Amino acid sequence: MKAVMSIGNPIKSDDNIGNIILDKLDVENIKKIKAGVTPENFIKELKDYDEVMILDALEFGGSIGEVKVFELNEIKDVVTSTHSIPIDLLKRFLPDSKIKIIGIQPKNIDFGEKLSEGLESKIGKIVKKVEFLIE
Repeated sequence: MKAVMSIGNPIKSDDNIGNIILDKLDVENIKKIKAGVTPENFIKELKDYDEVMILDALEFGGSIGEVKVFELNEIKDVVTSTHSIPIDLLKRFLPDSKIKIIGIQPKNIDFGEKLSEGLESKIGKIVKKVEFLIE
């Protein structure tokens, strides 16, 4: 079984992209979990899943709206936008789960309730890419 958990702060502009994309996903047989800014609160729920994909805004030097998949060992060199999931914590509490991070390159993570124009215009493409990666 597969779970997709989104992380993001709805009042930090593009940081909320993971939550927005999760709401738009149309994929069967997945558990959707909107973790917001408290992903640690959902670790117990994630234990039931063989595969966990974490959807988040990540600064990885890509173009705005670019989607890239990271293994947990790669994420050390990538900056999560306004929060960090302790990688050791995920490995420790989900030892039997295959965990991947689906990162979306943000433009702006300053305070604001709207996405940047550059990212907003790419939502459709981002959703399709994420759905492809999940399936």
